[in-house]
Amino acid sequence: MLLLIVLGVGDFGLAMNTYNNETQLANQGARLAVVNKNPGPGTLQEYIKSQGDTNDIQTNATVGICFPDGNATVGHPVQVTVSVVHTFLPYLQNVLPGHIASKTITGKAVMRLEQNPTVYSANGCAS
Repeated sequence: MLLLIVLGVGDFGLAMNTYNNETQLANQGARLAVVNKNPGPGTLQEYIKSQGDTNDIQTNATVGICFPDGNATVGHPVQVTVSVVHTFLPYLQNVLPGHIASKTITGKAVMRLEQNPTVYSANGCAS
């Protein structure tokens, strides 16, 4: 029982690290979006995803860029979300089949556009 508690606390720490990393990525992505920059060779969404600290974020994250008020001009908001499904205690899947919980963890940032977007397109924000 004590081992399960220790593993649970460690896994909760990983989930918090994922949330912090996603929030930082969303902030960086929103800053790039508001100044209309895409430093990567692919889309802005792909660049944001590639900057993740963990392999789980780099391979499984969903990055969304949207304009909450529907207006993509200077002074209006742009929202960037980064989401990934985190499975708690996945190493117990064989011991407790069907009892392992998953949760979508999402980091979000909203900023005002400083330039009209031309180097990226909105793809809808991840939930």
